[in-house]
Amino acid sequence: MLIAPTVWLLAQHHYLAAAICYFLLGLTDIVDGVIARARRETSAFGTFLDPLADILSTSAVYTVFVLDGLIPRWLYALMLLRYVPLAVGSLVLTRRFGPVDFSSTIPGKIVGLVQGAAALWIMAWSALGVRPVPWCGPLFAFLAVGFVSIVVSQTVIGYRHVRRAPRRARG
Repeated sequence: MLIAPTVWLLAQHHYLAAAICYFLLGLTDIVDGVIARARRETSAFGTFLDPLADILSTSAVYTVFVLDGLIPRWLYALMLLRYVPLAVGSLVLTRRFGPVDFSSTIPGKIVGLVQGAAALWIMAWSALGVRPVPWCGPLFAFLAVGFVSIVVSQTVIGYRHVRRAPRRARG
């Protein structure tokens, strides 16, 4: 529910308000996951919906960033392209071994934390009237760690899925 207000605030250049809204979005995502696990109220639908909501919120925020010139187009393209191997890999693994388990991984949590921190960093600097330069300095380090975490997370998901597949399906 907080994706639309965050994007609207960003599009209106209300960076501080957008940062607060985005922070609350991330915080509610974390609290929801902690409560669901503590109460053992996780479901297949929730396991599917949570990462989808994360992808939508991150993509929406970074779309505004690229449209406003806060990040370069190549970085945005790289962020979107990372979903290609995930989608293709998931399709191949599902066809060969059955449905993919998208339960969270430590590298996946690192990705979310890094991307969220980078987004808040960009919003904070933009609120001060400074355009962050993503290809140098601390922001580049954030984004580099995020990218490495993405590769590791997707590798872990694929490995876990193949390892859990029945022996006959693995060949």
